[in-house]
Amino acid sequence: MRIHPTRVHLFPLFLLFLIFAGNAAFAANSDHYLYHIKDKSAYASFGFPDASGCIWTSINLFAAERAGHASDLDQFSEAYIYVSLNTEDRCDGWRTLSSSSGEQVLEPRMLGFTGNLGGAAVVADVVLYDRASGTPHTVGLDLTWTGIGESWSGRQSETYRQAAYRYTYRFVGSSRDAEATGTVLLDGAAFSSGTASYASLYNSRNGYMEVTLN
Repeated sequence: MRIHPTRVHLFPLFLLFLIFAGNAAFAANSDHYLYHIKDKSAYASFGFPDASGCIWTSINLFAAERAGHASDLDQFSEAYIYVSLNTEDRCDGWRTLSSSSGEQVLEPRMLGFTGNLGGAAVVADVVLYDRASGTPHTVGLDLTWTGIGESWSGRQSETYRQAAYRYTYRFVGSSRDAEATGTVLLDGAAFSSGTASYASLYNSRNGYMEVTLN
């Protein structure tokens, strides 16, 4: 397998920090915590213009299945999905009109992976909230990923700071381009019933996240 670290350095890694950082309670009783992690994940992006060609709406989603143990030897296993919804005016300096996001813990039947970067499938409804107005949106997903082309392996390290904590995530893993097809509903109406504009699969074989006080 060829080494191509830049292929592993993609947007979904940053989502890991957002999801962990959203719940700092797991480190509230310690000034230093270490999590050893193995995970599988899938990413997809959908986007469409309106009739004018100026207003673009995009949905990005990241689903992951993770297992590991903490520095106090507590075992954990979880699956979750993160979804963002953005609307922008590309005829007016790419001005952001709205931005929403949401995340949800998934039951085992809602997310599955096949083989080593072979594919994935998710069926879930995720509620999003606009950051400015708090307006809710519901995104319904029924998607299947199929890995295409060769896979790439590499190492990656990221640091993210929020409030009193610093999060450092390091991993050795691999990624692969994919096709994601299926149905995406936005507030009950069809947003997409075709193929994602971009999709990929990830596999972290040896990773850890360290949480420390700033």
